[in-house]
Amino acid sequence: NTKQLLNETFADDPSFTFGVYFWRLGLKEYTHERPIGIRLYGRSFSAANGVTVKFQTLYDTPVIVGDVIYDTKKDEYLICTEAFDIDGIHFKGKFRDYQQRVLDNADKYLKDGKINIVAAPGSGKTVLGLELIRRLASPCIILSPTTAIRQQWGERFKDLFLDDEEDFSLLFSNDLHHIKLVNSITYQALYTAVDKISATEDEDIDCSDVDIFATMREFGIKTVCLDEAHHLKNEWQKALEKFISALDKDVKIISLTATPPYDSEGSEWSRYMNICGEIDEEIFVPELVGQNT
Repeated sequence: NTKQLLNETFADDPSFTFGVYFWRLGLKEYTHERPIGIRLYGRSFSAANGVTVKFQTLYDTPVIVGDVIYDTKKDEYLICTEAFDIDGIHFKGKFRDYQQRVLDNADKYLKDGKINIVAAPGSGKTVLGLELIRRLASPCIILSPTTAIRQQWGERFKDLFLDDEEDFSLLFSNDLHHIKLVNSITYQALYTAVDKISATEDEDIDCSDVDIFATMREFGIKTVCLDEAHHLKNEWQKALEKFISALDKDVKIISLTATPPYDSEGSEWSRYMNICGEIDEEIFVPELVGQNT
């Protein structure tokens, strides 16, 4: 019954990973405890400190740090070392009219697996991107052209989307070696991971030892957000194209830019379209003025 319930509950959830674990809170001797059905948002993986499993519970009563969980399938115990309430991730402000318009049409735009938004500076495209990521409800990778913009994603997420800011370190990472729910890196870091090129000037950027595609499958990363995915260095651009072309078909791509390459040559425009897809919405400066933004 739990297996059927999970399948029905999450049938339309793009982050659902098939496979049911019947786990029990407490030690196995306490047979009166109710088993809990869970769904994984990341697969189990081996790490230096042992086997780690990330999951979401089906029930309202959460597993908390310190809880011992018994896996009745594998006859092994796990202890909860990190926990957060996913319902505590939501935008704490009020969306502007043009942002709400994009969000209302997002499902339609994503039917081809991609959504491409052109938004003037000051329109709140980072907030829009974070809300689209939240609605897709799966672990994600955000790609930015600079470390400053990479950090900005974290600042907006922490300040505007978390009820408890202490959960930030559990949910957000700038390093592919330490995958979290939201992972914000640079195009240069992606380049080092895809082409196996070391970057000595910044250890956070050097991901040459990371198998990016295996990492995405292992942690159930089903959303990629591209921030200003054009006018990149040639080697970064090629690595991005290679990355996008090799993604699993169920990975959704969010593209955000304030400056699409309208004045570029035909070949550059084609490369931009191949990566980001057709432009779905444009937010112009007069709309910002109308919203006093």
